[in-house]
Order: sequence, then structure tokens, then C-alpha cells
Amino acid sequence: MTARLTRQAALAAGVAAFAAGTTASAQTAAPDLLVLRLASSPADDTMPVIYAQQSGAFRRAGLDVALTRATSGSAVAAAVAGSSIDIGKSSIVSIVTAHAKGLPFVWIAPASVYNPAAPDGGLIVATNSPIKTGRDLNGKIVATPALGDLNTIATRAWVDQNGGDSKLIQFVEVPVAAQAAALDEGRIAAGGIINPFLGEALASGKARFLAPFYSAIAAKFMLSGWFTTADFAAQHRDAIANFQRIVEVNSTYTNAHHAETVPLLASWSGITLDAAARAPRMTNGTRIAAADIQPVIDLLARYGVIAKAFDAHEMMVEPPR
Repeated sequence: MTARLTRQAALAAGVAAFAAGTTASAQTAAPDLLVLRLASSPADDTMPVIYAQQSGAFRRAGLDVALTRATSGSAVAAAVAGSSIDIGKSSIVSIVTAHAKGLPFVWIAPASVYNPAAPDGGLIVATNSPIKTGRDLNGKIVATPALGDLNTIATRAWVDQNGGDSKLIQFVEVPVAAQAAALDEGRIAAGGIINPFLGEALASGKARFLAPFYSAIAAKFMLSGWFTTADFAAQHRDAIANFQRIVEVNSTYTNAHHAETVPLLASWSGITLDAAARAPRMTNGTRIAAADIQPVIDLLARYGVIAKAFDAHEMMVEPPR
């Protein structure tokens, strides 16, 4: 027990640098290491990269990773487009939409993937709400972190597949951390939320789980991923291949060792250790795959978020075999 606590304490101390926004690694880069500037919003799907950095996996591969905590996926995309960040992590919708509009973003590795056996997001309603079906949400106010995001599209798909008409829903933007309170105060009828905030909302007693709305998209698909520009990927093929390999190895490891990353999750996401320990965890993807991206592209086209569907291979850097 003492050894485990010591390990957790060391991990917690090691991630304290994230509170300042950027990891200390960037300030002490060895001259023979290639610095990769990464940015991500503070979610569980960053754990494989954080763990790889803490364990020295990137440095052993000749990479010095500097990870900055960003406020949103759109901020990350702007930073990558402006070349102030080399590799970013964002939700699949924002980057697919940007690519459809002509921005040269390409996926290089998955972050989180949807696992119906352990859904890391869903629709919640107030504990005493009578809402049970998609039809019950007709004409109601539903919260989403950002209008037109994956949660919006997943909600629309679930409602339309369960007797409702998503065109009748009024979507409003409410941060995931504030949705339980909004339900409790009656300001919204339902909310689309992800972990670890989903676990906190359910534990608060103010909300109950209505539906795993991501299942309306596909049984398995990529929720978020790591991306860069086509030019950066072409100019740094070896570095990208090493990044892909390290993500694959460390995603496999962190998926099977959630307890070990509890301090990392708490520090990175800004929740307490207790909340991080209780939170249902995301499933991290290992290798980028067109089959995990295409269902989202097709759904975005169906609901008019992008003008037309396209082949997912257009915006992928294939990992080495």
C-alpha cells in the first residue's frame, strides 16, 4: 500500500506543472531532442500522452513534448492553424468541419473512442424528470457545450431514432460542469455531457442518465483525436510515426491501469482526487482508422453541418505497420 501511495504522490507532484499551462519539459529540452508543442483541453482523453511524457517515453524516442492546457478545441485548432502549436487534440466534429471548409488539418492519432460497454457521455435529465423518450424532448430546451458540436449531433440523432423530431429542440450552450445545476434549477430539460463531469453530475443526485446518445452515431467511432497540418506531417514524418507508436502503446496501457492515472486526471482536469477516482473513464483509441471517422462525417453531412460527405482517408496520416 505504501509503495502505491508513493507512486501516486510522485505522479501528482509530476503533473503540478500543468497548472501553469505548459509542462516544464519544454524549458529543459536537450539539444538533440525535437520539441513538439502540443495543446489539449483538460479531459480524460489526454491521459496516454501525459503518462507517456511522465514515463519518459517521448524523450526515449527523441521527442521533447510540451503540453499546454487550452480552454477549448477551437482555441487548439486556431493555434495549430497559426503554427504556434504543432499538434493539437480536439473533438472530431470541429476538425472534420474545418477540413470540409478547406483547412489542411489531418488526423494522426485517436484520443478517445466510443465504447458502448462503457459510455463516456450521454444525455442527462433531472432526477425527477418525466422525460423517457426522444418524443418527450420535442419542444424542450437541451443543453450542449457548444452549438453544433458532437453532443448536439448525437442528441439530434438519438431523438430522431427514438420517436422525436430534433428540429423541434431548442439547443442552448451550457458548460458541462454547470449542466447538473441547470437541470436542478429547471433552466434546461436535458443536457449532453461527458466524463468526468457526467460521473460528478450523477453522483450529485441532481441528475439521472437518460440515454447513451453516442450509440445513435455508431457502435464504435472516434470521439476526439490528435491532429496537425498536412505540411507539418509531411515535414516531420519520423516524429509523427513515433508519436503514433507512443500513443498506441500508452493508450493500451492507460486503458488497463485507470487507478494509476487518477492523480494525473485530477490535476489535468481540475477535479478532486475523490471525484477522479469515482469518475467513469474514457476509452482511449490506439491507431487512427478511417472506419472510426467516417460515421461522424456522414452524420455531419446528413444534418447539414458540412456541405457534403467525403472519404475519411482524405484527412488521415496512416500509421506505420
